[in-house]
Amino acid sequence: MGMLALTHNACAAPVVYPITPADTIIGFRAFALSVVPIGGFFSAFQGTLTLDQATPGACQVVVSIRTASLHLPNPAIVADVERRGFLDPQDFPAMIYHGHCAGGQIEGVLTLRGISRPLAMKISSKGSLFVATAAIDRFNWDVDARPVLAGRTIDISIQTRLQAIETPPPVR
Repeated sequence: MGMLALTHNACAAPVVYPITPADTIIGFRAFALSVVPIGGFFSAFQGTLTLDQATPGACQVVVSIRTASLHLPNPAIVADVERRGFLDPQDFPAMIYHGHCAGGQIEGVLTLRGISRPLAMKISSKGSLFVATAAIDRFNWDVDARPVLAGRTIDISIQTRLQAIETPPPVR
């Protein structure tokens, strides 16, 4: 809820913040054999977070992530995850998330592998750092290869430093 207080002022113009690799980390963590964490991140994405200063707590977020931009510590795992049944970037080059703020979280839709499903992300902020997190059941998006080895749940995290690209006019 810190973000909501941070963004409210007397101006009514929306403020748009870019979500780009320069200021943002989009990461994930899965658990091999349900116990061994495997973390990675995406290096190619773009999006925006729009805060409506006239309505405290109101926001919209849109992020498009290139699935082929996945980075993992082990290249063999990357090759495996890029195949059918996982991200399959040749057939599904992007995953897209769009949503709006509602009661301390973002209510949205994640489209992955051509399948759109609701996904709520918890939000928090401290100063200019904005964080959104969620856990997904990958089977809901037909990411079903290697069910025992790769585990079922994937934790997703978006961490971004807010740098406005549109600033409201000064208050008079």
